[in-house]
Amino acid sequence: MKKIVAWLLVCLMIVSSLPIAALAEALEDNMCPGFGEDHTKANCDYKQLTYIADCEVGGYIGYECNICGTTFTEYVAPKGANEHAWAKVADAVAANCQTEATGLTQKDACSDCGKTRGGEVVEPHEWLDPVEFGVDGDVYYSEKSCELCGKTIV
Repeated sequence: MKKIVAWLLVCLMIVSSLPIAALAEALEDNMCPGFGEDHTKANCDYKQLTYIADCEVGGYIGYECNICGTTFTEYVAPKGANEHAWAKVADAVAANCQTEATGLTQKDACSDCGKTRGGEVVEPHEWLDPVEFGVDGDVYYSEKSCELCGKTIV
């Protein structure tokens, strides 16, 4: 029995001689900063997973802690319909009456939410209102002409 007690005392002495600060530092290096509380961007080493938000209606951004894998979300308040961060993603392409080629308006995208505007097709001709031809109120045909190049169609 004396040998067992002596052995336990030796073990206790060895454990108690370990530097407590070094042990605490080693644990802290591997411990998540958000441990024991709600994870937030302020207290966590994180990566962004998803962005489900729109400048006009708001939404959520999903994050994951790089240390412990805990996921958390952050609410994104709406900015408003006129608060997009527009950036040009495609130049306008001019339409051409002579070649009958359609054009495109400039295309922009919001760098925050991805919403796009523009990029609509522009027809090559700008047709004037049709002119009707006939006798005594009976219309035999109508024609319209392009304001840009003068082309006429029946």
